[in-house]
Amino acid sequence: MQVMMDRSISVGRRSPTSRRRLLIAFTLVILVIFLFLRSASATFIPALAVPISLFGTCAVMYALDYPSTT
Repeated sequence: MQVMMDRSISVGRRSPTSRRRLLIAFTLVILVIFLFLRSASATFIPALAVPISLFGTCAVMYALDYPSTT
């Protein structure tokens, strides 16, 4: 087997921008949920679920030895 194309370098360069966009998206999701539900307690659950799911995904990728761009 031979690697035909390696995009990890270009993805690695975009990592700071991706992190900022991820933080903005997370903030907007929580804000929209709060605006529609108008309840801090109902917003608290998604505010915890999103980071936990992201952390879980990263943990599984690390456990399966997926390549890291950082």
